[in-house]
Amino acid sequence: MAQHFQTEDPMPIVDLKDGRFFPHFNLKYIRVIGKGHDGRVILASSASGFLAVKKIERSENTPRRTRRFFTEVNIMRSLSHPHLVPCYQAAMCDAYFAYSMPWYPGGDLTTVRRGHHPMDTATILRCMIEVSLAVEYLHERCLAHLDVKLENVFLDRADHAHLGDLGLLKHVTTESRTLPARGLGGTYAYLGPERFQAGPQDSIDPFKCDVYAVGVMCWLLVSKDKPGVNVDYQARVRTATGLRMSLRSALEQMLEANPAQRPTVSKVLELLFVASMF
Repeated sequence: MAQHFQTEDPMPIVDLKDGRFFPHFNLKYIRVIGKGHDGRVILASSASGFLAVKKIERSENTPRRTRRFFTEVNIMRSLSHPHLVPCYQAAMCDAYFAYSMPWYPGGDLTTVRRGHHPMDTATILRCMIEVSLAVEYLHERCLAHLDVKLENVFLDRADHAHLGDLGLLKHVTTESRTLPARGLGGTYAYLGPERFQAGPQDSIDPFKCDVYAVGVMCWLLVSKDKPGVNVDYQARVRTATGLRMSLRSALEQMLEANPAQRPTVSKVLELLFVASMF
């Protein structure tokens, strides 16, 4: 039975008027390691090792960014799973929001698809199982991630996967386990067909959206295909050569166009376990 998520904030978000996030938490700024449309990620050192600090500017769209920041930080702190990125410290300043998290030296999964961090199929499948375990943990708490993608999965030194960026996550409280399609975020290349077909008043299953996104990730990694918008990935899987039967079956089911026929993430885990063995 699904467990409803309880919104708890075990550690307060510090209000730093002076904006001195790094000195306040005894961190040393090293360098910028990533940039996005709303901020950047900075590598920092602490007494116990390296951390990544996500810094979000407040100059534009402040109310929306404020909601997203508080949602992401509070949920990260209230959940605990070995394959979900945790939050260590968080603060709001006059010019920006910031929180710290582990630094993953393997980078994100885009390095695998681009060939900068080669992986064999067995390792890719293990990473997809680990991501799916994290997604299952969220789904059991009625939480849909809604931005599962290569850029949001990070690799530690042993190539184990950790799912991060919970800023678009939604808590699903309806009995139908659906949400209005127009209120959901996400990255176009990972959206299921139902997202493009939905009308202004339509509701969809956000959990099946996560499943489709895991399928897209898995396909991009094993095929080195390029992500596209509203692509019939299932057709590409069916015509691909060199795929073992169990992996082809898992991909076809995850990338099923009809969300009603698409498996749950728990079923996906079964499919991926089988694919990893045969």
